Amino acid sequence: MNQPNEKLSGRQPDSTAQQTRQRILVSARTLFAMQGFEGISLRDIASHAEVTHGLLRHHFGSKEAIWQAVVDAALAEYLSALVPLVNSAIAEQHEPSAVIKRSLATIIRLSASFCEVPCLMVHESITGGERLNYFMQQLRPLSAMMQPFFEALRAEGKFQQFSHPTFLLAVISLGILPLALASFSNALAQINILAEAELEQHIERVIATLMPWTTS
Repeated sequence: MNQPNEKLSGRQPDSTAQQTRQRILVSARTLFAMQGFEGISLRDIASHAEVTHGLLRHHFGSKEAIWQAVVDAALAEYLSALVPLVNSAIAEQHEPSAVIKRSLATIIRLSASFCEVPCLMVHESITGGERLNYFMQQLRPLSAMMQPFFEALRAEGKFQQFSHPTFLLAVISLGILPLALASFSNALAQINILAEAELEQHIERVIATLMPWTTS
């Protein structure tokens, strides 16, 4: 067992190496969310994760590779939650409204659990460029998964004010950005938006705004 301040270095067994990799990703996600890609160095990440600079480079090679791995891991969490939901909905022929509603709730809850991820999106949205393009590319499977249900509701006369991309923009703007800007949201609304009860109320407000026919 490592002492609290002992940095990991050298070749590791596979199980330990996987734990180390995850530890680096968690540290990188935290630091990228707080300071943005340009605001931190590989040595900052290594220090936060309590590993050597050499071991970090062994696992990831570059800061860009670590950033991409953080994004990949986070979006894999969203997919792992949504894929069973969507597959079940298709197999059991659930109503599109119910699928979209459950999907929105799942996405917002996950964003609260990984609130660093929306922060990464905000950082890259300010500057634009290749990392934002990468982020958008990784979002495409989520978008594609929801589109058939969205289009089915449009065919019923719902969501007429939206295209599918503008609906996603509304979901992110209303549902997810208040979590990334939690301190601002809390100060403005005098709440703790990441607390469980407040989060559920936030989800209800978002769904009532975007899908008013489901709450009448």
